[in-house]
Amino acid sequence: FEVDVENGRIVATRPFSADPAPTPIPDILPAAVHHRTRIDRPSIRRGWLASREKNGRGSDDFVKLPWDEALDIAAAELDRVRKTYGNEAIFGGSYGWSSAGRFHHAQSQAHRFLNSIGGYAASFGSYSTGCAQAIMPHVFGEPFLKLIYEHQDSWQTIHDHTETLVMFGGINPKNSQVSMGGITEHRTAGWFDRFAEKGMRCVNIGPQ
Repeated sequence: FEVDVENGRIVATRPFSADPAPTPIPDILPAAVHHRTRIDRPSIRRGWLASREKNGRGSDDFVKLPWDEALDIAAAELDRVRKTYGNEAIFGGSYGWSSAGRFHHAQSQAHRFLNSIGGYAASFGSYSTGCAQAIMPHVFGEPFLKLIYEHQDSWQTIHDHTETLVMFGGINPKNSQVSMGGITEHRTAGWFDRFAEKGMRCVNIGPQ
């Protein structure tokens, strides 16, 4: 999408001109980026900042700090935990930390940083593939991510060589609006129109 900016503020977004089915998600950007609830600086719970006490969670307010002060506090806490309990006591980032870009993917950067100080406790899998990553190696004999990322057929191949398409969980249109790394042209709905025109039988095994 394209962005209109006036005086340093986002005022509107426009779909990419070549996108046949643009998502409305970017429409929220002007309000979201400049909303009063957006966290624009490091913030630390007031009670913990004053005495490093754990009580007050869920009821305390938060204090905004300068970046240099917040970084010093975070570094000191990481060092304290590492020296007291070992690197395995450091959880390497909430799964929810994310970004469309890969270099600016916040979780990846957190992992690289924590590896530089000796490592961390990591999570396994993802919301999308967690169970499949654990089960499929025992079913197919190779890692699930290798199956889905290295053995994918193109929409054109599916169109040209498929009579019956079986979908587990379905292909909900809303799920094709976003993707890791971003999407330039949203083509999923268009391909299913072509499947229908061809007379392809589509079978969905899912909750829809």
